Amino acid sequence: MILGLIGGAVATAYGAVGLAKGERARGRCLAGLTTGAVAFLVPTIALFAVMASV
Repeated sequence: MILGLIGGAVATAYGAVGLAKGERARGRCLAGLTTGAVAFLVPTIALFAVMASV
């Protein structure tokens, strides 16, 4: 779960930087941004669900 949070945050940051720089591979930057956001949100939601059930 921790690796998902860290990896998702890094992928989201790199995707955002790539889009901000105006890289030629805009589709790849957008794909990295969206998959990074999903990879960050899924463990976050799972963590809150576990914390709420305790």
